[in-house]
Amino acid sequence: MKTRILKPPRLLAGKTVGLIAPAGPVTQSELQPGIDFLTSQGYGVSLAAHLYQRQDYTAGSDDIRLQDLHAMFEDRDVEAILCARGGYGTLRLLDKIDYDVIRDNPKPFVGYSDITALLMAIHQKTGLITFHGSMLKDSYEGKGRNLTSALDLVSASGPLRVSFEQGEILRSGQARGVLQLEMLDEIVDQVAFITVRNGICPATVNHDSGRKFTA
Repeated sequence: MKTRILKPPRLLAGKTVGLIAPAGPVTQSELQPGIDFLTSQGYGVSLAAHLYQRQDYTAGSDDIRLQDLHAMFEDRDVEAILCARGGYGTLRLLDKIDYDVIRDNPKPFVGYSDITALLMAIHQKTGLITFHGSMLKDSYEGKGRNLTSALDLVSASGPLRVSFEQGEILRSGQARGVLQLEMLDEIVDQVAFITVRNGICPATVNHDSGRKFTA
């Protein structure tokens, strides 16, 4: 049965944004510029309980990162969730997530890179629309433009127009479908329930292997 599309409420001015680290570890100094930018824009900021944990290449154990993910969705004061960084470890969480918690508490969820696996899993298991956008560790690059774009995306009251005026047209035409994300080759190889049928997918190239994935 096809999952019903679930649109999260938009982030309103002055509300609270939650920060979690489901993948690689971060330090306070790496995130503080982004946190300061959020507060300067009038948003409250809620830090996950184990945000600055570290265990090898991940921000704490799988159980700790899973606990923070669930807690942030359950927190009624948090109205959008931003991820701290990508890296490694998100795929290990997918079969342990309580997707009912997410479905019952829909809110904008933003990330990219390794977080792509979470974005796609959440959408396919719950129908919740997720957002491919800037993460806090690198979001202050460009004097905050990346983070501003992500905030504009989750707070918009209507459709946003994306311009490709500086891009190169390889084949002109029109298409309609669900926009899929990066890292699809790795994700669909490892997670059986994630599919990319009837979607619009960017072509990506693994520069180490030369592998190209399109759908």
